[in-house]
Amino acid sequence: MTDYTPATVPTASIRVGEVFRRAFEVLLGDFGKFIALTAITWSPYLLLTLLTLSPGDPGGGTLALLGLTGILWGVLTILGQAAILYGAVQKMRGQDFTIGASLGRGFGRFLPILGLFICLGVAVGLGFVLLVIPGVMLAVMWYVALPACVVERRGPIESLQRSGFLTKGNRWRIFGIAVVIYIVNTVVQLVVAQVLSAIAGQMISALGVFAWMSLLQAFSAITVAVAYHDLRVAREGADIEQIAAVFD
Repeated sequence: MTDYTPATVPTASIRVGEVFRRAFEVLLGDFGKFIALTAITWSPYLLLTLLTLSPGDPGGGTLALLGLTGILWGVLTILGQAAILYGAVQKMRGQDFTIGASLGRGFGRFLPILGLFICLGVAVGLGFVLLVIPGVMLAVMWYVALPACVVERRGPIESLQRSGFLTKGNRWRIFGIAVVIYIVNTVVQLVVAQVLSAIAGQMISALGVFAWMSLLQAFSAITVAVAYHDLRVAREGADIEQIAAVFD
């Protein structure tokens, strides 16, 4: 593994605007595949929404279906994040990718990614309970833990450590990226939900929100991939071929 002792690393910065610009470029470069990947992984979310909007009191069977759908959504979300990451790295190196190959990469790293998500969820959740700020700090510090896990094939704890190293010196910029995405999502989701609900009803509103969330999640995952790339370039001088060599 690469030595990433903080004391030996030069100070360097990423550019927030450049991260967003290149994330849009990557997304538009293969828009259909990225949206398809997100729609596949977020389809249980749509099912959950439609089930909760169904008239009548939910019976035992419906509640069980809701629970199973929620679990499936969690599993597919993990796979989807890894799959989009793979596709984004391939696009950044000028190569094509397929939906099947992307999902295969996600399956191949499923257990380490699951462990990573559990560690993240517990630690960041506890941080938010402790006056919110610690949770925000941890979420920012571990912003690129998933790419470290998938691309560098690290374990959950080592991926968190790796992300802490890579983000050092750039955490305010990463915080800015996350805040912009959060604000845009909050505003657009509210507008889409309210407008479509008023015009066409709750079912159409749910479909509209699902479409928006598919777009947003694809862009967010690509943004993480681009930020990871730029952080490695800034901190280590790595190029995209070195980063993506594990996929060859």
